[in-house]
Amino acid sequence: MSKISFIVPAYNIAEYVRACLESITHQTCGDWELIVVDDGSTDSSGLICDEYANLPNVTIVHKENGGVSTARNAGLDIATGEWIWFIDGDDFIERDALEQLLPQIDGKNLDLVQFALRESIDGVIQSKKKIDDVEDMLPNDFLMKYPCFNNVTMLFSRDIIEKYKIRFTEGLRLGEDLEFQMKYLCFVEHPAQFSNSLSVYSIRNNSATKSTESRRRIVEDSCIEMGNILDFVEKNRVVQQPWIAFKMANMMRNILYSSSLVKSIDRAWLQTEVRRIMDLWRSCGRPFDTSRRLRLAYWDIRAYWFLNRIYLKVRGLK
Repeated sequence: MSKISFIVPAYNIAEYVRACLESITHQTCGDWELIVVDDGSTDSSGLICDEYANLPNVTIVHKENGGVSTARNAGLDIATGEWIWFIDGDDFIERDALEQLLPQIDGKNLDLVQFALRESIDGVIQSKKKIDDVEDMLPNDFLMKYPCFNNVTMLFSRDIIEKYKIRFTEGLRLGEDLEFQMKYLCFVEHPAQFSNSLSVYSIRNNSATKSTESRRRIVEDSCIEMGNILDFVEKNRVVQQPWIAFKMANMMRNILYSSSLVKSIDRAWLQTEVRRIMDLWRSCGRPFDTSRRLRLAYWDIRAYWFLNRIYLKVRGLK
């Protein structure tokens, strides 16, 4: 039977972390371990985590505050399971999650598993997100048709993570999940998706992604992430695949759109970053030249912003 390593970072979430840990430690079956990393909490989160320290298969790590990436990396460094399941300390999983999941993955040659979730918006749990059951699809076709953006709905093979030394980039404020995913997905050969709803993802109005500075952070961190991904692709000689070009182009479009909403953005800095990333992309043999609007952004971001506003208005998207 497959062993699952749950990795849970916790930082000042005393109100939520107990529900998360209860949902994991009360699984009805399966071989699993739980690694909780208290990232220097200043509230009672660390004390609550310690209440679970004597349970079988539970490891509690306390460290100085360094951000969620450092906490997840600390968990990866000591994980022993075949599969890694990242769960934030304010999310939780269904009590029968492993009972549903393990029969679907045991004995199969899989290296990526995706599944459905429910959202909890300010404590109100929503209906299940409907997705398809998918197996035996070519990786590129799968990744183009069934993109996933949330680690809590994914299982990662620890063999791939360790073979290619994949870790979360420390110091990022937003988007560290996406960079990790992109690096990992470069080596996926046998993906699968199941319609079971196994996790509950919490959305709160005061979360980091809802802050007034989120647009600026998205721009700044996404530029770093795109550069990191391209360096990784070149270093590991990743074979060119359409899904990579598609996702990278979308990341660049998100940078450009988000930057257009930040009035005080340093345009000279951004223009330099956009050219740096596109030049690096070209050096990897994967040019952005198929998109005329992205070619325009390379030369003049202000012109791109102007034409993109017209485009969105005509399409009724703004």
